Amino acid sequence: MFASLSFNLRVSNIPFPFPTMSTFNAALSRTIWIRQPISFFTTMNLRDEDYDHVNRLLSIDNQHNLERRWVLADSSGYIHHVHYNEDLLDPRLTEGWMELRNFYRLLGDHDILIGYVGASTFQLTIFRSDTRKLTVNNYFSQLSTTEATFQGQFVHYKLTMNEYSYSNEYLVFSGEGFRNYIRDSNLTTFILCGPLEHQIFEAESSPTSDNIFYLGHR
Repeated sequence: MFASLSFNLRVSNIPFPFPTMSTFNAALSRTIWIRQPISFFTTMNLRDEDYDHVNRLLSIDNQHNLERRWVLADSSGYIHHVHYNEDLLDPRLTEGWMELRNFYRLLGDHDILIGYVGASTFQLTIFRSDTRKLTVNNYFSQLSTTEATFQGQFVHYKLTMNEYSYSNEYLVFSGEGFRNYIRDSNLTTFILCGPLEHQIFEAESSPTSDNIFYLGHR
């Protein structure tokens, strides 16, 4: 039986260690793998890129909890340390990623499943078979759906709703300036990330009112 471990990881000038099998790493990996992941995201090692894309929804939803240095553990007991760029507009894993792909000899395009268990710690599952071109194209298409529509500072609005504003079909927002933002942006679909049972909704604006959004589970 292994006790739960809590880590407070800070970025430093210490180089990223090459993963090795050790008693400590094996114990840490098992500790990570007995945890229930908070969320999952799929990504892909791309043969022509020296970094990895991070799911934007995960980055935004956990922006106050994610450190710059991530710990990734596979089920075989190997531990990897990678650098997270903390960019909510274009989140990536950078330093340490090439060491990870070289360790697993990932020469092509490979699917990867990552489970977040908290404290910037993740479960890592790599699918060794080379991904088909169609799957790669679908991956890029999925990335484009969560791209930021702007490159400047985030815009914040204080929105209010009451118990009569919500039903299973639509959500009504009211907030100063928000209606004009919706009208001027020409956007029709929005991703709403919030604490409601850690669910993510996709909202489509109503053609008859700028304050009404029709909700559906993503």
